[in-house]
Amino acid sequence: MNDNNLEALIEFTHDTDAHTRALAIAGLARIADPAGFNAVLVALFDPEIEVRIAAASALEVFNDARAIEPLLATIETDDEHVAINALFALGSIEDESAHKQLFFQLDKLAGKEKLLASAISAFGQRAINKNCALYSDKKLQQKLINKLCEIYKVADTQVQASIIWTLGKFFPTQKSQKICESALQSQDEWCVKYAIESLRNFHNEQAKFSLEDFIKNTSASLDCLKLANLALQTFSD
Repeated sequence: MNDNNLEALIEFTHDTDAHTRALAIAGLARIADPAGFNAVLVALFDPEIEVRIAAASALEVFNDARAIEPLLATIETDDEHVAINALFALGSIEDESAHKQLFFQLDKLAGKEKLLASAISAFGQRAINKNCALYSDKKLQQKLINKLCEIYKVADTQVQASIIWTLGKFFPTQKSQKICESALQSQDEWCVKYAIESLRNFHNEQAKFSLEDFIKNTSASLDCLKLANLALQTFSD
């Protein structure tokens, strides 16, 4: 995109129509030009929720530490839909401070299940990138795994599902694998499905045994059985 188009998008973020402003923010996110960052950051505090949702989502692509404090303010004070996008944006910033702040949210958001589940999933989303700091910072990684296992014991199924999914993105540990194995007995189908996927990622003999036992003894849905059989096949590849 040439500079004229970029400037036009930035100009449209000041339009009197909220939908136009939101579309302009989405356009800036698509091109991800650093020159559009300030306009997106300002839009995070737009009076219209549609624009703030678009801005919080757009900040996920910029990877700019200057967004950390504004995102934290949004998570604390804004509408749930905006805050969820802000949590994923915070998790996307490749900065030690951003990861630490996201970790602090695990305590701050206790009792706010949708937001807590999103904070946890934001960690898992970052962990998909094997080059992210979560893989080089073993201390933070172990601290996070311990915290997620602690939360799992008292969480509702929505939060538990996000924990299982996230644990499956990290290097396997005995503690996280035990959580995933126990989740095979959950009454929540998403917890079971994420547990199967996580055990496939762990790919060791204990995980294989757990999947075999699940297939033999479960009363889970046909979808879960199919997923478990597919996961088991990867152990012989």
